[in-house]
Amino acid sequence: MSATAPRHTVADFLDRLADGRSGDEEWRALAVAHCEDAVLEDARCRCMRLAIAAPPWRDRSAAGREGFRALASELRDSGWA
Repeated sequence: MSATAPRHTVADFLDRLADGRSGDEEWRALAVAHCEDAVLEDARCRCMRLAIAAPPWRDRSAAGREGFRALASELRDSGWA
C-alpha cells in the first residue's frame, strides 16, 4: 500500500481485513506507510489503534471487525482522492 494509495483502495483493504481475507504483507504495508493524504493518515493511525487494542489482528471480535468496516465506510464517504 503506497503513501499515495487512493482512499477506495485502502477502504477495500479494510473490508478484506475485517473479513479475514488480507495477508501479512498487505497489513505491514499499511502499518508502516505514512500517508501524504491527511484523511488516509488519520485512518492509518486509527487502524493501528484498533489493532493494538485487540491483538492478534487476525483474530478479532465482531466489534473489532466492525471498527475496520466503519473506517472503510468513512473513507468511501470522504471521496476518492
